[in-house]
Amino acid sequence: MDIDLVSKEQKKVIAKTLLDLNYSAIEIAEFLGINRSTVYRYGEQPTSKEMQHFATEIKTIFTVKQYRIIAKILARMEVLVERTFDLKGLIKAFNSLGKSIQTSRDINSNSED
Repeated sequence: MDIDLVSKEQKKVIAKTLLDLNYSAIEIAEFLGINRSTVYRYGEQPTSKEMQHFATEIKTIFTVKQYRIIAKILARMEVLVERTFDLKGLIKAFNSLGKSIQTSRDINSNSED
């Protein structure tokens, strides 16, 4: 996504959507090329009816991205488990990943509403 081609209204929607998806304000600010306080201000503003479809598309794009990251993590875990079976390490990794999966489930259920 070429951020220079994104309108101010679209940046507002992207900032709000990414905040809803639990991205950090610092990451969002760097991505959009805006100030962190602007990210928070954009996050508090309502999304216009005209931009709601755009917001849904952005949410879908970034949710899919999160699922791809989780899939890569699971694939790496599977390889490691095949090499060595460390039950404590596997449980620790599963618990850490469980927090991410729960967040993704919440995101997915929110996008279905």
